[in-house]
Amino acid sequence: MYKLNGESKRVVRISGKFSESLNNHYIDENHLLYGLTAIPSKARKILFEEGITKDLVYGLLSEILYVKDSNEYCGVNILTNNVINILEEATEISKGAPLSPECILYAFLKNIDNLEMSLNVISEIMNFSNGNLDSLKEKVELCLRVEYNAEESTVIKPNCVKFSEADNSLEKNICDKKETNSFYKKRLDSGDYPMLTKYCVDLTRRAALGKLDPVVGRDHEISKVIETLLRRKKNNPCLVGEPGVGKTSIAEGVACKIVSGNIHNKLNKKRVMSVNMANLVAGTKYRGDFEERVSKLVREVINNGDIILFIDEIHTVMKVGGSEGGIGASDILKPYLSKGDISIIGATTYNEYRTSILKDGAMERRFQAIDVHEPTVDEAINILKGAKKIYNKHHGVEIVDEIIEIAVKLSDRYISDKRLPDKAFDLIDEASVKASMRSGEQKIVLQSDIETVINEWTGIPADNLSESNKDKVLKLQEALSNILKNSLKRSNFSS
Repeated sequence: MYKLNGESKRVVRISGKFSESLNNHYIDENHLLYGLTAIPSKARKILFEEGITKDLVYGLLSEILYVKDSNEYCGVNILTNNVINILEEATEISKGAPLSPECILYAFLKNIDNLEMSLNVISEIMNFSNGNLDSLKEKVELCLRVEYNAEESTVIKPNCVKFSEADNSLEKNICDKKETNSFYKKRLDSGDYPMLTKYCVDLTRRAALGKLDPVVGRDHEISKVIETLLRRKKNNPCLVGEPGVGKTSIAEGVACKIVSGNIHNKLNKKRVMSVNMANLVAGTKYRGDFEERVSKLVREVINNGDIILFIDEIHTVMKVGGSEGGIGASDILKPYLSKGDISIIGATTYNEYRTSILKDGAMERRFQAIDVHEPTVDEAINILKGAKKIYNKHHGVEIVDEIIEIAVKLSDRYISDKRLPDKAFDLIDEASVKASMRSGEQKIVLQSDIETVINEWTGIPADNLSESNKDKVLKLQEALSNILKNSLKRSNFSS
C-alpha cells in the first residue's frame, strides 16, 4: 500500500491514461516518466529545466511502446516490478509521509541503472536538450531537503490502479490518445468522398497508425505552419526550400501534432490529405477532364469541412490544365482560397516559387511563404538521431550516435549536389544495407560502411576520407618536398 499526495495521484492517473492510449495494459517506468512531465509540480519544473519535456517523452515513447492490436482496455493497469520498486524506494525516502512527484522522481533516478528503457529515453532527450543527468539528480535531491507538508493522501494497492471517470480539465486536455487514434484510423467513406479517397493520402491516418517517421528539429517551421492555418486571411502556408531539406516532413509533423491533440482547438479533428497530382492528371485525355476532377475534389473538401490539403510541388498546379484558353487548376482554386472555403499547405523550391507562383499575383496573395532552410550539421545530427530506431528496425542493424555524426559530417563535406538532412539519410540508409548484408558478423554500421558508400558516390578513396587534417598536411609537405628534391636533381643533372 502506497500513500500518494494530490499531485502524485494525478501523475499515476495520467500515466495510466498514457498507457491506455498506447494499448498497454500495464504501467511501467516509461509511463510514469510521462506522467511526471505532464502534471504541474516541482518535479516537472526540474525536468523541464534539463530539457525533459512532455512532448519529447511523448514522441519517443509513443513510437517505442505503441501496440497496434490489443484486447479491449478493461480500466485496470498492472504496475510492473520496476514501478513497485520505485514506489517502495520513494516510501522509504518519505519516511511514511504522502509521496510527492519529487520523491517519486528521486526514487526513479536512484533506480535508473535498473531501468534500461527509461535510461535510453533520458539519454536521447539529454542529447536533444544538452541536459545533464547528474545536474538533474542534484536538483531533485536539493528539492527533497524541504520537509513534506501534511496533506490529504490517496492510498493505492501495489498490484493495480483503477481510474475514476471524473477527471479535471487539465487531464482532459492531455488528450485521450486512444479515442483520437480510433477517430483518425477510420478511412473516409469512399462512397461520400470518392475523389479524396482515390487521389489523396490521409497523412493524419498514417500518423495515427504509426506509419510516419518522427519529425525532429523542425518545431519552428511546424509552429509557423499552424499559425498560418489559424490566420483569418492568407491562411494557406507554402513551404519554400531547396530539394531535400525536409518540406514534406513538416506537413507530416502537422499531421502528427493533430493526432497527438497537442494543437489549437480550431485544428482539432482536422485531416491533412496529401494530393497525388500525378494520379489526378493521369488519364485525363480530353479537354476539361482534369478541370472536372479538380472541381469535384474541391467540392468534397468543402462538404467535409475538416480537410487540409497538402500539395507537394505546388507549382505543378500552375502548369496543368488551362490548355487552348481554358481555365487551369489554379484558376479553379483561387476563388475558394480567397473566401477561405478550403485550406492548402503547399511545398515548392525557391526557383519554382519565383518562376511560377510569384508571377501570378492572385495566387501569390493567397499563400504565405515559409522559408525552410537547410539544417546545420548539428541540427541534422539531431534529426537523424530521432529517426535512428526506424532504420535500426528496418535493416536489423545497430546504428550508434557516433556513426550518425560521422555520416552527417562526411556527407556535408563531400556530397555537394544534395542537401541536409536528405543526403545524410541516404548515406545512413545505404550504409545500413551494407551492414545488414555482412554474414558472420554483428550487424553494426561501421565507419568503413559510410566511407565505402561515399567512395561509390564520389570516387574519393576511402583512405582519404578517414585521414585527419594533420595527416593530410604532413602528406602534402612530404609530396612538396619530393617535388623539390626531384627538381633539384634535374637541374644538377642538366648543369
